[in-house]
This record gives sequence, structure tokens and C-alpha cells, in this order.
Amino acid sequence: RAKLPTGQGVWPALWMLPQSDAYGTWASSGEIDVVEAKGQEPTKVLGTLHYGSRWPNNAHTSKTHEFPDKGTIADFHVYAVEWTPGAISWSVDGKAYATQSFWWSSSKLDGEKGAKPKQETDLNAWPAPFDRPFYLVMNVAVGGNFLGKPDKTTKFPAEMVVDYVRVYDKVGGYGA
Repeated sequence: RAKLPTGQGVWPALWMLPQSDAYGTWASSGEIDVVEAKGQEPTKVLGTLHYGSRWPNNAHTSKTHEFPDKGTIADFHVYAVEWTPGAISWSVDGKAYATQSFWWSSSKLDGEKGAKPKQETDLNAWPAPFDRPFYLVMNVAVGGNFLGKPDKTTKFPAEMVVDYVRVYDKVGGYGA
């Protein structure tokens, strides 16, 4: 449960990275963005998966949630990800807005860069890279290509307030 800062060039995010780069450096070992927002668009949030090969042959899939009834990121909302072996779903305030069940991972290299897979044997076994432990990152970035620089209207300091973080594991696992 969090409320996020607004303003041109402010980029709040709650996201997850792998505990180890078992499949290679970003993004071949994955990234799950529970929620990220462009501060200049306070009525929208994104849920995103980063996967594929190492940069520059990485891939991502992103879905946008727009708040109803003049809601904004400046209000408290519950942002959630339900991560099962074959799907990752995003919700805001208990209402699902996206499910992703396709991704891929390749450790194949072209020099030091990731290579595009050319055949099935170039891929890591499904559901890689989302079959390993991840940790949570909570941050407010400023500027960058994703949303642009702050301007004279941007108020600092920018603060993200996180009321709580909860993590659950399914009792009995997910079966075989």
C-alpha cells in the first residue's frame, strides 16, 4: 500500500530484481515492475515485465492502469502482483488489470551483448527467468529517457510513502 509522488520527471517505482543473475545480466534474468509511474501522468500506473536476452536484445511487456473517478498516484492504493509458475498478474486496489503469460529468456551471447535466439535450444527452460527468487526495490528516480527531466513546476523533495509490503506463498505449493 503506497502513495506515490507526482511531478514532471519524477519516476516512483516498486519493482523486483533477481537475487542472482542465473541467466545472465539484465534482462535475461528478469525484472518485474509491480508498479511504476510517470509523475507527470498521475492518473496512470504501469505494470511491466522485462525479459529476453541481455541488452540490447532484451524485451518487455507493459500494461497501463488508469484510475477511475479522478483517482491519482498521490492517494494511497494497494499495488499487487500475483506471481505463479506460468503467469504474472497485476492489480490495483484488488482489481486485476493485466496478466502476462508469455516471456522468454536466453543466455546466448554475441560478444558481450545478448544475442537474439535463433532456435529453441538458444532459450532457457520455461518459465525462466521467473523461476528464481527475486528481491524488492522501492525507489523514486528523477529524470531519464522514460519520462524526461524535471522542470520548474516539479516540487522537491519528492516522497514515496509505503504503508506496508506483504508477501505470501501458496500453502502446499503449486503442484507438479
